Amino acid sequence: RGDAERADLEGMRDLRRGAVDALATRLREQGQTLAGLRRDETQLQRLLEELRQAVERIPTDRPGGRPFTERRGQLPWPAAGELQARFGEPRPAAQPWDGVLIATPAGTEVRAIHRGRVAFAEWLRGFGLLLILDHGDGFMSLYGHNDSLLKETGEWVEAGEVVSVAGSSGGTADVGVYFAIRHRGQALDPASWCRRGQRNRVG
Repeated sequence: RGDAERADLEGMRDLRRGAVDALATRLREQGQTLAGLRRDETQLQRLLEELRQAVERIPTDRPGGRPFTERRGQLPWPAAGELQARFGEPRPAAQPWDGVLIATPAGTEVRAIHRGRVAFAEWLRGFGLLLILDHGDGFMSLYGHNDSLLKETGEWVEAGEVVSVAGSSGGTADVGVYFAIRHRGQALDPASWCRRGQRNRVG
């Protein structure tokens, strides 16, 4: 009986050790994910500040049209679909959503919400293929997780013009459009600026 009890005890010890090791691994992976998300957010903030300073030095060579501020509550959504994540909602191991995530089929056309100039059109870690439009007066709109970008930095686009194609780039598990509005770097709720949707559907 002594040998059997020792074997059982060693077996339980091995199971407990395995469970502890598995928990440690999971916590380490979650920590890496959290650190990665924070790095991505910091990188985006730094990029937006650099872009803001850069565009302030670039003269506007295409005046005209209603200012962004006068379109509050009237702007179109960049794509039609279900709001999979809303502004301010908590995110696992990260800061709350600073924009929205619109679930839409791959290949869906993504359109500019207002006339502006392309300030950024490249890959950014955590956001995939990202396009940022400068609308003047410190306002910018962001379109991320695209499958492809159709405009280049410096180009002017009009409201409703197709700027990208929706996809799942940048590590997101679902196909959709990350869409955000910033004013001098501060995140704004897109639902306060775009037309009211029906229930959870926009566009």
